[in-house]
Amino acid sequence: MDYCSQLAQTNNAPLYGTAAQFNVALLIEYTNPWRNKALGNNNLPAAVNDWLDAQKVTIPGFRPFFIKRENQLSTEHPFGSGTVYLSVADSARLLLYKFAINGADDLVALDLPAIIAGETDHQPVDENLVAICTNGTHDRCCSKFGLPVYRAFRQETDIETWQCTHIGGHRYAATGLTLPLGIVYGFLTPEIVPTIAQSIRNRQIHLPTYRGRTFYSGHVNAADYFVRAKSKKADVDALSLLAEADMSDSDAGKNWLVQFLDNTMRPHEIEIIQTMSDPVLASCEKPGKPVPHYQKVD
Repeated sequence: MDYCSQLAQTNNAPLYGTAAQFNVALLIEYTNPWRNKALGNNNLPAAVNDWLDAQKVTIPGFRPFFIKRENQLSTEHPFGSGTVYLSVADSARLLLYKFAINGADDLVALDLPAIIAGETDHQPVDENLVAICTNGTHDRCCSKFGLPVYRAFRQETDIETWQCTHIGGHRYAATGLTLPLGIVYGFLTPEIVPTIAQSIRNRQIHLPTYRGRTFYSGHVNAADYFVRAKSKKADVDALSLLAEADMSDSDAGKNWLVQFLDNTMRPHEIEIIQTMSDPVLASCEKPGKPVPHYQKVD
């Protein structure tokens, strides 16, 4: 049996530039069985699904997830009390809010746009959260490789660790999301978890498993990786995006000039080219397809 994640690692698939893109994440504790497309096919009350659809329209870059802990009920039962997180991650803010809800009414009463705008009394929490994709009904790699990593992170008691629904890119499983830093990791293993956990505590990025930041596009994430690798700057705040320019020629493909400013006010400039790979197994049970590949211009 071929696992798309194992094939990707065997073929040395690059991780940089593959992070899913969103600015606002809503993580809802939901312990009913997670189906293939869990956010669109669930047993939540209609009012909750309607409310989630409205947030997608109202809030730019909004992405909802389901979360759960191990040994929670997995049988069908009404949506009830639980934990909800709201994360805001962009180039200017890294914020995490935490709410305890008691049913659908509490959830839909949250005024997310007002909270994001700082117009309520809700205050962000000083916590580090890790969400590991374990949604095996979406792709078998996610449960096979995600569950051991989730259990290893649960040993890091100062980090809030949850299982979550599909992050994106199961061929990079185990995949993980760290909030509020907005960092996406791939090819995680239980053995590397203590190293990743220490990077989170130190507000640093672990480059060997780094897929990118959720608020950057693919080519900017690739540029961020290359600049960090060359300059040896691991701190989360070490680089900030200064500018990007599309230099694409319709005949020559896509390329961008990306500029960063580091924490010593030194500029860094890099040119990134995007090509498409030959078809690869991007999911265990689907036909192969081309995926973007980013290279730097020396």
